[in-house]
Amino acid sequence: MKGLRDALMVFAGGGLGSLLRWLVALATAALAPAQALPWATLAVNLAGSFAIGVLGELVGAGRLPRELRLALVTGALGGFTTLSALSFETAGFLRGGSHFRAALYPLFTVAGGALLCLAGMRLVRR
Repeated sequence: MKGLRDALMVFAGGGLGSLLRWLVALATAALAPAQALPWATLAVNLAGSFAIGVLGELVGAGRLPRELRLALVTGALGGFTTLSALSFETAGFLRGGSHFRAALYPLFTVAGGALLCLAGMRLVRR
């Protein structure tokens, strides 16, 4: 039963995060209709990176119950952002003194993701 409860916590948090992301996109489009940059994505990724830093510290200090961690970190931030986990993991490398890994991990993630996106697009076009 614990597995089902955990899954429901992630599911509920993910729905909330996705809804919040959509609302940010609507608000951003209303404020800056002629976008030079994807402001909504930038906004949610920066806000989510800050939020995962706060929540990660609370989890590490044992001040956030497991169920709430699943709902907020895995679910809500997973649905809200595309960057928060990458930011948290890279910050962990920096905190641990692994500067080389901290440089390579986001580089490989972003460059690899863009290349795989192009590969997927090319596959569909064929």
